[in-house]
Amino acid sequence: MKLPAEKSWHNLYIHIPFCVSKCGYCAFYSETQCGSAIRKNYLAAVKDFLLQQEFSSPVKTVYIGGGTPNFLTASEMAELFEFVYKIVPLAKECEVSSELNPELLTAGKMSVLNEYATRLSLGVQSFDESVRNLLMRKCSSEHLQKALKLLEKRRARHFNIDLIYGVAGVPEKVLAEDLRVAVEHGADHLSCYSLTAEENSRLGLNSPVADNSEAADLWLFIGEKLSEYGINRYEISNYAKSDAHCRHNVNVWRGDTLLGAGAAAAGFDGIDRYNFTESIDDFITGRTPEFDRITPEERLLEIFAVNLRTVEGWQKAVWEKLYPATWDKMYKKCVNCAAEDPEWWCLENDHIALTQAGLLFWDDAAMDVLSWDEELL
Repeated sequence: MKLPAEKSWHNLYIHIPFCVSKCGYCAFYSETQCGSAIRKNYLAAVKDFLLQQEFSSPVKTVYIGGGTPNFLTASEMAELFEFVYKIVPLAKECEVSSELNPELLTAGKMSVLNEYATRLSLGVQSFDESVRNLLMRKCSSEHLQKALKLLEKRRARHFNIDLIYGVAGVPEKVLAEDLRVAVEHGADHLSCYSLTAEENSRLGLNSPVADNSEAADLWLFIGEKLSEYGINRYEISNYAKSDAHCRHNVNVWRGDTLLGAGAAAAGFDGIDRYNFTESIDDFITGRTPEFDRITPEERLLEIFAVNLRTVEGWQKAVWEKLYPATWDKMYKKCVNCAAEDPEWWCLENDHIALTQAGLLFWDDAAMDVLSWDEELL
C-alpha cells in the first residue's frame, strides 16, 4: 500500500511489536509468544511496505522501536537493517536508532548493531532490582550487567538509557544512584519518565504512582543532578549532552514528516496523521491505516503545542518555515496567555518557550493553545 504524502518523508519509524512478556507499566502495543513464522511474515510485510513508498529526498532519521526490537534474532535484525539501508535513501549523516532490552542482548545482536546503528537506547527503568520488581520489569541484575558489558563495545556514537521515576515509596537516593550509574556507563542521553497509571497496562490503575507533588520535586531533582554531569534537559522527559539530542524526536516534535511502518505505528504526511491498527495480522495482510484528518488550523495548533514541550520552544525562523507569515499572530496569542499565567511563559520577539514552571504544567498550557479559535492561517 502506497501512502500519499504532501511532502517528502524525512523520518522513518519501524515498530517491532514483539516482547517476551509485558512489563507492568507498559501501555504500548506488543504481542508475546510470536514464533519465527510470524516474525518472518511481519518483516516481509515491513519490507513490502517500504518498497511501495516514494522517497523524493533522503531520510534524515530512522528509529526502530517496540515492543522489543532485539526480540528478533541476530539474523532477523540484520535482515531488517539490510533492507532498510537498501530500500530507503538515507542522508549522509542519517541518525539510525534502535531500542533494546537488556535481557535479550547478545554478542551476535551487538555485532549487527555495531554495523548499522548510530544510536542505541536501552530500556533499564531502574538499576535497582527491587524497583524493577515493583514495575513488573522482568530483567535480572545478571542480565542487565551482561548487557552493559556488551554495550561497552558499542560503535554507536550516542547511547540513551530509559529510566522511570515517581514510584511510590522509592526514595530520592535510589533515583540519584540510577542517574549516576547511567552516566557512569557512558549514556550521553537519558529519557526519564514519571510513572503513570495506564488503564491498559498490567498494573493498570493500581500502579504504585507517587503523588503529583513528589513527582514534580523528583523532576526538578533530575534536571539539577544531571546538569552536574553536563547533561541538560532539552524536553520535559529528555536530557542530553549538547551534541546528543535525539534528532528523530526533535524533528517529529517540530512537525517534520514521519513515515511510520508496522502494527500500531503512526505517521505524519505533512497534512494528516495516520495510525496502523494494533494488530500484527492486519499489518501483514495490508490493512490500510486510519487517517486523522483535521483542519489545517487545528494541525498548526497541535504542532505548536507539542514542540512547547522542549526547552528551546519555537524560534521565529523555524516556525515560519512551516507556517509563513503566522508568527506575529502566534506571538500575540502567547502574550495573551502570559497575561493569565506569566510564570509559565518566556517570550521574546523571535522566540516563544515555556519556563521551567511552564514545562511542569505543559498539559494546561497546551490545552490553552489548542483552544485558540482565532483565524491564524
